[in-house]
Amino acid sequence: SKDLFFNSCINIFPIFSTVAILVIGLAMLFVPGILENMAERRCRKVVKGEVVDHKTTTLSDGETAYAPVYMYSYNDKDYTTCSGKYARTKVESIGTRVDLRINEKKPEDVYFPASKASKMLIYIFGASFFITGVGMLLTVLAEI
Repeated sequence: SKDLFFNSCINIFPIFSTVAILVIGLAMLFVPGILENMAERRCRKVVKGEVVDHKTTTLSDGETAYAPVYMYSYNDKDYTTCSGKYARTKVESIGTRVDLRINEKKPEDVYFPASKASKMLIYIFGASFFITGVGMLLTVLAEI
């Protein structure tokens, strides 16, 4: 009976690991887009913002990257937010006026679209996991 339990665990592990990898791959393919759409739908109110400062960070190569800090007003209250998108160049100058999309119920919640590069990276990893999972599933099914 001990051998039967051990053998059944050995047979179940490949199936569970295959399903886990398939689910992770599918999640990476679909969840980021869903979350992006939800954030975009929550933040519908367009307000005028102004770049008032830059946050800085030091990159691994020693270079400095900058992210714009925006100030905007809504319902007679001032808010400040940082996009969190750091760049070495092409940073908006202080004083630049921009349209910001905010959540009317939580005005401190500002929508900044995800960069195409970060979305693409997640999709590539998701597709890789999914394809690996399909390959594993075919291998497991061939052995049954």
